Amino acid sequence: MNYRRLISLFVILMLIVGSVGAQDSGDLTIGALWLDASEFYTGVRAGIEDAAANSDYNVSLLGNNSQGDAAIEAEQMQTLIGADVDAIIISAVSETSSVALIEAAANQGIPVVCYNTCIGLDDAEQYVYAWVTGDHYQQGAG
Repeated sequence: MNYRRLISLFVILMLIVGSVGAQDSGDLTIGALWLDASEFYTGVRAGIEDAAANSDYNVSLLGNNSQGDAAIEAEQMQTLIGADVDAIIISAVSETSSVALIEAAANQGIPVVCYNTCIGLDDAEQYVYAWVTGDHYQQGAG
């Protein structure tokens, strides 16, 4: 994922949070779940943090590594939902097991943005506010 894509992801988040009534104070709390600790997700985190630092908002990023484990992802999502974050960015562990978690966030009025991986299309259209994914084959072929 290149820097422009990271900036696009962050801009999408800011637009989402703004459209759902972001706090007038300019303070935002964004929850983020990384799929693992690979260099890719380290770059994603760095890009999001950089974009946050250069935004007009005071952004607190609550990031966690699900380690590719559905049980860890579930615990971390429940923590973010309980923290009443303004939005959640997630690279979902599973197209199926992550559905209930994303649905729970959506039902609490928390917009969810998927990046890299997401839930199945039918569920995503119902519960995910936006998603940014790439062509994994093309990324590997480059």
